Amino acid sequence: MTKTEQVKMGKSVIASGPIIIQNKKMLVVLDDKDPFLKFPGGSLFKGKTLKETCILETKLEIKCDIGIIKELEPMLLWKCLKIKDFRHPKNAKHFLGKPHTGEKIPVILIHWLAKIKKGQKPSKGKHTKKIIWIDSHYKGYKLAPNVQYFLKKLKKEKKTN
Repeated sequence: MTKTEQVKMGKSVIASGPIIIQNKKMLVVLDDKDPFLKFPGGSLFKGKTLKETCILETKLEIKCDIGIIKELEPMLLWKCLKIKDFRHPKNAKHFLGKPHTGEKIPVILIHWLAKIKKGQKPSKGKHTKKIIWIDSHYKGYKLAPNVQYFLKKLKKEKKTN
């Protein structure tokens, strides 16, 4: 089966999350599921819009309310499913692939430029190990591909400003 056929058959994940920038730094999290830093957010909640999912997932992960400023460009990645993807109860409902096959499925990431509502400070949610503000000179944990992409954009914007 081709990747295009997989998308047409509904074997995909849609995730929505914010890109929060303050003082020329981006907020990223390390959770108990992946060994890399990523933006807060997660798989589309049944019955919720992409924007609602972004707001709800962020509240769960960094315990803050956010205000959406605008939608940013989406990104398509290919993820090879592993058994660990099914350990988190939320994921078991969303992934349609078979974990034992190592099948690759498309992951569609919807990004939103957002800000933390006034007077709130990020703190770790139940599955969040770390919350880190990174800039274009960050060295440390591995970064998710979408974080790398937006970090490069932030670096370019800093040069032009």
